[in-house]
Amino acid sequence: MPRSRSPIRLALTGAALGLGAPAGWLALRYLSRSSQGHGVNGWLLQEIADSSMLYAYLAVSTVTVFAVYGWRLGSMVQKLKRQTHEKMKLHRLSITDSLTGLYNRGFFDRCVEDELARARRLYYPLSLLLLDMDDLKAINDRYGHPVGDEVLAKIGFAIDQALRETDLAFRYGGDEFVVLLPNCDEGDLAEVEQRLLALIDEHAQPAVPLPRRVSVSVGRTTFHPGKDSSGTEMVRQADRELYGQKKTKKPAVRLASHTARTSAADSMGGAP
Repeated sequence: MPRSRSPIRLALTGAALGLGAPAGWLALRYLSRSSQGHGVNGWLLQEIADSSMLYAYLAVSTVTVFAVYGWRLGSMVQKLKRQTHEKMKLHRLSITDSLTGLYNRGFFDRCVEDELARARRLYYPLSLLLLDMDDLKAINDRYGHPVGDEVLAKIGFAIDQALRETDLAFRYGGDEFVVLLPNCDEGDLAEVEQRLLALIDEHAQPAVPLPRRVSVSVGRTTFHPGKDSSGTEMVRQADRELYGQKKTKKPAVRLASHTARTSAADSMGGAP
């Protein structure tokens, strides 16, 4: 088949193939001729003159049939391509978070069990990172949800940049993200986490200046073959570690918020 399968291209191809019918009949007539007296050119001219209606009919009918068939085939191929593209687009939309471009929670619930089953079958570790953005509510309350959405989108971009080819990233909730890392043990996980945190610090800062840099808290866990675990249990383990990290950050968060409020109050009090 030609590389371009448009209706016009296939119609022209069909028309060209249709010319094979009169040409083939002419060749058969020449091979089965009884007289050898005429030269080839003379015989061809005489044959076409004697059977002009037959050759005209063969040429017009077969060219028309093959051209119509090529057009119909090209139209069907184009329609099938459009339908396939639309299905792929709809499928992509159904598993993708529109704000961050990462996979969504529903797709994570399907993927995590599949990845666990693959890790058991191929006997390799499977790691999970659970990330929670710090102070999203405070940013939304003070600067508005568009700024919060900007930060979330930039975190999603940073996560995507940090992934290895086999890793999968998801927006798990409002300010939570999950990364699945197949064939990744604790040592590799630490390297990925450091790269990820560095990229978030570099890329996730909004255009509006904030009193402190955007950061995330991280929980982690690693499944090893031979253990009895599930996707829910892995998230629960990572969430416990994340919660512990959040608790250590809370005083700093409160201090930053208090400092910002105090500075704002001093500025208002000093205004004429």
